[in-house]
Amino acid sequence: MLFSSTLSQNAQLKAKAADFSMLLRSHPVQGGLLYVVLSVSVTVSGVPFALIDLAAAWVYPFPVALLMLFTAKTVGSLLCFLVARTILPARQRQSVLSHPTIAKVNRLLAKGPVYYGSLCRLASMPAFVKNYGLASLSAINLPQYLCCCVIGSIIFVPVQAMLGSQLGGLYLGLVQQDDEKIAAAAVGACVGVVALLVAMRTIIPVLLREESDVDRLRGEIGESVCVCILGGTSFQCKDSEDLVKAIAKNLAKPCGMPNVPVSFITGGMAGVQKTFAEHCGDGSRIWNLLPVGESSGFAQGTDLHAGENLEKRKEVFGQLGDVYLTVEGGPGVAEEARAAYARGAVVVPLARTGGASSGMFDFPAKALEAPDFVDSNQWALLQDKTGTVVDSAAAAASIISQAAANAKRVSVGQKKAA
Repeated sequence: MLFSSTLSQNAQLKAKAADFSMLLRSHPVQGGLLYVVLSVSVTVSGVPFALIDLAAAWVYPFPVALLMLFTAKTVGSLLCFLVARTILPARQRQSVLSHPTIAKVNRLLAKGPVYYGSLCRLASMPAFVKNYGLASLSAINLPQYLCCCVIGSIIFVPVQAMLGSQLGGLYLGLVQQDDEKIAAAAVGACVGVVALLVAMRTIIPVLLREESDVDRLRGEIGESVCVCILGGTSFQCKDSEDLVKAIAKNLAKPCGMPNVPVSFITGGMAGVQKTFAEHCGDGSRIWNLLPVGESSGFAQGTDLHAGENLEKRKEVFGQLGDVYLTVEGGPGVAEEARAAYARGAVVVPLARTGGASSGMFDFPAKALEAPDFVDSNQWALLQDKTGTVVDSAAAAASIISQAAANAKRVSVGQKKAA
């Protein structure tokens, strides 16, 4: 803003802009084409220089100036998008996207590219950031980006054209002071400022509100059903390890989750979680949630971080998943299962493995009962210690698949209702 004001106040630049105005007036067609070229160049360069817009708005009739400014801004924004996506090295673009603030904007865009992109265009920030920053975000495509630019222009361009038509000549020293025109322009400026302030009441809370750990993690994981794995750090039941391996392998198969994008979340702990992570396909859908600064050391999966200690991490873990599989476990597993069940997540306890999963340590009693969408015979296989590992693992994987599909339907229904 300060740089823009400095350029606009420069006496030599104002004199050049005045000369440009006279060129436009004497050669309206050629001058108009020249204006578009210059305005597009200014937009692409990122230099905030509005004097040529004032000059064009003063010379041409208001409807013509409006069309010229609108066209130049749109073409300039289009070129910015192409430059950001083709010339900017991928490594540098990825580095920018990994910045926490930019990553947050990117996650917001994933929820509504046109809505949040338009808020970015209306927000008070340098034009260079609006054009290249927004264009570099992977969650927005070209049509959506142009739509955001058009929405921003619909608000700013008419005000700019009106002010230029009324005050451009006066500001550039080409006409004498006209109190009536100044008063009319002041009214128009006030209307524009009021409109912007009203818009800011929406923009500021949305773009600057603090993001919860769960929202941030959901953004990093991507749009999918989150299946969390809970269990002890060592195996107590003789069949538990084989059961976990078999369930992980079943869920890794494409047929295990038909048409439902699913991510599997562990707490980065040894025992149940590590065994599941390292036997679930290639690990591309495995995410390990740990306290800040810690590492899982797992052979597969991507580490995520939330909370400064284990207790804080557990709080987030209990709020993150749509479905929870529990195997064995002690008081900690029971606590996380209670938090998940209390907010409506589906808990699938492998009761035959004992511990918390069999109802100990104040495990939620209702979670031991089969949900409405689950066949009672399948649910019984989770509890039957005499059943084979193959049958119990197949039943657990099937129930988790059904729960994930049900969670997806609920999510889609909520979005449509919104």
